[in-house]
Amino acid sequence: MTTAVLETSIGADGSLFRSPSDGGPLTSFDADTCMGADGTTYAVTKEGIPLFAAEFMSDDARVQEAHYDRVAGAYVANLGYPHTQEYMGFLDRVLDEATGEDDLGTVAEICCGHAEAIHRYQDRIDVAVGIDISTEMLRVAQRENEEATRRLAELVAAGLSEEEIHASRESLLEMPLAAIVGLIS
Repeated sequence: MTTAVLETSIGADGSLFRSPSDGGPLTSFDADTCMGADGTTYAVTKEGIPLFAAEFMSDDARVQEAHYDRVAGAYVANLGYPHTQEYMGFLDRVLDEATGEDDLGTVAEICCGHAEAIHRYQDRIDVAVGIDISTEMLRVAQRENEEATRRLAELVAAGLSEEEIHASRESLLEMPLAAIVGLIS
């Protein structure tokens, strides 16, 4: 991915993602790093995924990251199994009841895997951010949503405001995913 995708991930003005160190907007970024206003830098993968937790993950979190990085392909394949689909159907019904039918606006899917909830509610989401401990799972999500990410990068590069990007939602809905703006680990 390019710096334009990372710029899309953090928002044209750095407002979508915030620096974990100071809570402020990210002030600069390039192909390898992004930076908080206090000067703290964060590594960025070649796909444009900011690694905000890399410096302060616990040993247990690193074990979990390694596990999901290792099983990412099998995890996604497992989602197609009948017993998994039955279980996910139950969870989907419960989530449907909780969210109602209104538009969801800007959404963060925590522990997103390959962004299953974002896919499910794509017609009700303006902007989505997937967060997961596994960089490999985020890569899977990003590959599956490459066209939406590219289109959003174009909108940001064109100088559209956040409101104008939200207004562009109808054209984004023609893509496989309404809008997956950024993925962070």
